[in-house]
Amino acid sequence: MQQSGHAPFLRLPPVCRGLWEFGFLARGLTLRHCRSTDLWDQIQAQDITTSYTDFSERNTLRPAPAATSRTDVSSALSNLKVFAQELYTDVVIRVIDSAIAFVDRYKAISDSDTMGWKLMAFWITSKFGRFRGHVVARDLVSAQVVEHEFSRVDEELLELMDLRRSHRGADTVPHRGHHNQETTRRGDRQRRQSSVPAAVYTALPRQGDKKLCMKWISVMGCFGNGHGGCFDSKRAHFRPKELPDIVKAHITEKFNGLAPDLKEE
Repeated sequence: MQQSGHAPFLRLPPVCRGLWEFGFLARGLTLRHCRSTDLWDQIQAQDITTSYTDFSERNTLRPAPAATSRTDVSSALSNLKVFAQELYTDVVIRVIDSAIAFVDRYKAISDSDTMGWKLMAFWITSKFGRFRGHVVARDLVSAQVVEHEFSRVDEELLELMDLRRSHRGADTVPHRGHHNQETTRRGDRQRRQSSVPAAVYTALPRQGDKKLCMKWISVMGCFGNGHGGCFDSKRAHFRPKELPDIVKAHITEKFNGLAPDLKEE
């Protein structure tokens, strides 16, 4: 694998090991580990302590640089597809193709929005991780559904973009030319708020000042913030003692129902 011309990225053992099992998210592998590299990247890699010959778990996977542009995301996907065509099945390749097609046509993030593309790379990684989870669970039907989840109306993507807009409040607007963009953002925010009906939102259990994350207790699950909490700072991961029927119905409609362990309680 390390010598293959079908792996156009930095082929460190931890990356190769992660790709061998399509270990996105669960194994710490991210889309950006498939980023394109140049001679300078290879020179810098020689300066780190990672071994090029140790494929054991002791040789840990290092974090990859965050994506900052559409090119960062699309080139990493293209590299992954080159690799996939030699190693993975057609089902995996279709998932990657769906991600590539989505990024190519997605216009809601400007080319200069570095945070937006960082979130996009995170979202794609989470989708690949979801796909892997279904495969590991031998749920091939659900695994095949993932290729259709690369959509601008995907709940997780909408929440990430909503999170992005909330952080923009601290950004400085340099000139009046951004008025139309702000109008668009307000319109998007209004549409996003309607995705959870007011009655459902009001009925959500609380933990302190945070509302329950419905995806976390659903079959779909929430990919979290990497530290055990929800990526949405206004939502919390916890098991409520009681769950209103209106909330259960919404989880069934939007997130494929409650997680099996919660159904048994």
